[in-house]
Amino acid sequence: MTTNTKRLIGALAFFIWTAFVVAAFYVVQKPALAAGISGIADTAWSLVIWALLVINGTGIGSFLLRRLPRLPIHAIERLLISAGIGLGLLGLAGFLLGLLGWVHPGLLISIQVGVFLLFWWQKYLHAILDDLRQFGNQWRISITTAPLWIKMALGVTFLLAFLMALAPPGEAFDALFYHLPRTERILNGAGLQPSSVPHFWFPALPEDIFLWAQGMGSVRATQLLHLTWAMLGILLLWYWAIKVWDTKAAQTSLVIIISMPSLYLLASWAYTDFALTFFGLTTIYGIYKAHENDGDAPAIGWIIVAGIAAGMAMGVKYTSFLVPVTGVLLLIWWQRRKPGTALKLSLTFSGIALLIAAPWYLRSWVVMGNPFYPFVFGGKYWDAFRTAWYAQGGSGIGWDILELLLLPFNATLGHRDANYYDGRIGPLYLILAPLTLWVLFAARRSFRRQRKTLFAITLFAVLSMVAWGFGVINSSALWQTRLLFPALIPFALPTALGWLVVKKLDTPHLRISFIFNFVVIAIVTITLIDAGISVIMRNPLAYAVGAETQESYLAKVQPSYAQAVELIQGAPEDAKIYALYEPRSYYIPRDIQPDPILDNFAHDVFLYGDPNDVLTSWQAEGYTHVLIYRHGVDFLIENDARRLTPQHLSALDYLIQNKLILVGSTADGSYELYAIHPNE
Repeated sequence: MTTNTKRLIGALAFFIWTAFVVAAFYVVQKPALAAGISGIADTAWSLVIWALLVINGTGIGSFLLRRLPRLPIHAIERLLISAGIGLGLLGLAGFLLGLLGWVHPGLLISIQVGVFLLFWWQKYLHAILDDLRQFGNQWRISITTAPLWIKMALGVTFLLAFLMALAPPGEAFDALFYHLPRTERILNGAGLQPSSVPHFWFPALPEDIFLWAQGMGSVRATQLLHLTWAMLGILLLWYWAIKVWDTKAAQTSLVIIISMPSLYLLASWAYTDFALTFFGLTTIYGIYKAHENDGDAPAIGWIIVAGIAAGMAMGVKYTSFLVPVTGVLLLIWWQRRKPGTALKLSLTFSGIALLIAAPWYLRSWVVMGNPFYPFVFGGKYWDAFRTAWYAQGGSGIGWDILELLLLPFNATLGHRDANYYDGRIGPLYLILAPLTLWVLFAARRSFRRQRKTLFAITLFAVLSMVAWGFGVINSSALWQTRLLFPALIPFALPTALGWLVVKKLDTPHLRISFIFNFVVIAIVTITLIDAGISVIMRNPLAYAVGAETQESYLAKVQPSYAQAVELIQGAPEDAKIYALYEPRSYYIPRDIQPDPILDNFAHDVFLYGDPNDVLTSWQAEGYTHVLIYRHGVDFLIENDARRLTPQHLSALDYLIQNKLILVGSTADGSYELYAIHPNE
């Protein structure tokens, strides 16, 4: 045996011995990495899907913008607008795939990988990187002059939002209610089947983008996508401020925005508010850019961009109608001396917007008999009872003068908000309101571009606030300050200008600007400390690295709902559950009919009268179980007892006592699961 052979045998023996010892050691020791490997892999997959969708969306948007006629556009504008509009185009593609039933995970992944490879081969990714480098250079120039506390505050805000986006959906009520369940219906092949959940038929552009993420196996990527829209909208406003004013105005605008306590939380949820914020801001920015230079003819390319963005805004929410209305009003005003041009541009803008928005409205028209289901024209499963119940007419503040005067103050305090945690806007908007009004009044003496910018943003904000105010007057359900976010984010710029004129109030004896700057720092610091404590308590990073399960995280942030999920898991697999006073259905492992507007039982009593007939109707629909959420009952009693009458409570009690069999209840007593007696 040669020396080399002996060395080889020795080396192999040593390798085998090393492998044996290492394997034995870690089998016994069980490092945390091994236990969390699946969680880390799932987080990595979510980040890959998010990056893939954003990159492909940016490529699609860039491809479109580079081919529009007469579109003078800077690289930074192209990058930000391409990303947002490109994601919207992916939503249109998701709608089409859902319509055709082509939502198999393998197909969705193949399409996205194919698009990525195509853009790489065509060198579109290189063009995007060039735009990204120019954005990076502008950001560095802008942020370099910012005080250290602003840099730290911006970084902390993004970090907190990013960490929360890595948690499983838990606290986002509407996400568990309809944003995510709607997409699940499509992935399960039931997307175009009629449903009595009206929210499934609202415009759904973001949800059709979520379809890609959920279909490829990552629900958390939906949250990261909403965070992306938040960043795109905020950065577009930042760039607008820089080009029309200066870096100081841009920096202060960012501070106003991050002072909003709900910003980081709302941005990290699978919601749609920041998609609407981006598309609304892009619309008014596009109209402004088309008229940036008075002596030139309006840039038709920017009108097209604005029309696309307005159509996508209409594809997000019904309340987005103010976006195209604002766009048309701006076109008419800025072309008031040329009526023919105003008409032509308005028709072009409106036609593009309607074309982009049409798929969601046509879907509802064909399936549910109403393009605006369930509003205006009613439709399937809808009647006068549900119209009155949903509207809660007369439950608002009414035309009380004192209440109307206090509306901005009460909205800022948030104590009457229907959804307190996701509608906190902070105190700076209200504090600076007098100075902001002064800035707007004095704008007539400003430079032309500044006047136009302030007019466009203020028109949209005022229309939005007036519409929101009318809603609050009529219905307590519409007291949701979160609905103002699409207008408040752009209005951060005029508010920031109000902050900048505080210096004009300084006197030799009182430097009020110094005191106010200290107040702003204190407000932002308190906001971030509060947010940081909230994130630490939730500890989303533990789930992201696999140290905590989805079930335990849900039990931590939504203990009652987590117990309900566990309770329902004990029901037979073929159980069909009818929910009373519980709108949410995400995570529920059985076929369930949620109670979207908390009227399931009241509506059944309205239709059938006798509780025995109500039970018969449930059986006719194939329901085997009834889930009752007691906190939902309490909510109705506390907020609008008129809708939950003694007759309803008596009928429900009769069924519980005589016709239903208690299967089990949660430990806190908030949920009760009943079986319908087979002989009934």
